[in-house]
Amino acid sequence: MAALRETLRQAQDLVRDEGAARGGPVTTIAGVSCSRARAIIFNAGDSRVYRLDADRPQLMSVDHLSRTDGRSVTRFLGGHLAQATPHIIVVEEPRAHRYLICSDGLYGFVRSTDLLLPAEVDPTTALTTLIGLAMANGSQDNISAIFCQID
Repeated sequence: MAALRETLRQAQDLVRDEGAARGGPVTTIAGVSCSRARAIIFNAGDSRVYRLDADRPQLMSVDHLSRTDGRSVTRFLGGHLAQATPHIIVVEEPRAHRYLICSDGLYGFVRSTDLLLPAEVDPTTALTTLIGLAMANGSQDNISAIFCQID
């Protein structure tokens, strides 16, 4: 856990320094870090981690959005250190699972059941299909997505 926190702190510093040089870019982050003993699921912002169970995607992350407008991201890399504090879930003795890590440019423009595609077809085809579907449904935001499987 300490290594993950240090890595996220270093990422925060890099994004903040780049932002200072360019006028303020920031980014959200989400991911899964695994060992044989546990899986650590983390996010800061509105990028998400889904566990793809057989019949439904299970949201494992927490969206960090303003309670005032429901849209403004309240946690991210690149601002003050407190804004980069991630939400962390630890899954002890993880079983074989599939995860989808993605930005709002994807999940905001597809049905939740569409997120199960990586379980049905190969990951590359599934991600290409999901990105195409999001774009066809009007996504003009950046789209980031990765599929990972823990065996």
